[in-house]
Amino acid sequence: FCSSPTPPTPPPPRPGRAGPPRRGRARGRGGPARRWAAELAARTPRQFLHAHRLEFDHPVTGEVMAFRAPLPGDLAAVRGWAVGEGG
Repeated sequence: FCSSPTPPTPPPPRPGRAGPPRRGRARGRGGPARRWAAELAARTPRQFLHAHRLEFDHPVTGEVMAFRAPLPGDLAAVRGWAVGEGG
């Protein structure tokens, strides 16, 4: 906890990261990993959040509640592309 009215000083920039892009290099292009991540984001139609299996105790009865759900088709297609199953 800090009661100082002045915000903390940010750390200095990392060496080689400050200033304009170096001559001949476009900012934001990145390498293969960045291109793969951009393609993954373009192929993902929505937030990629899915619970394959969910299990909990019912709060009133104490009964174990268990649910399973396969990956929806749109997300299964993205997963298939991401692991190299075509597309």
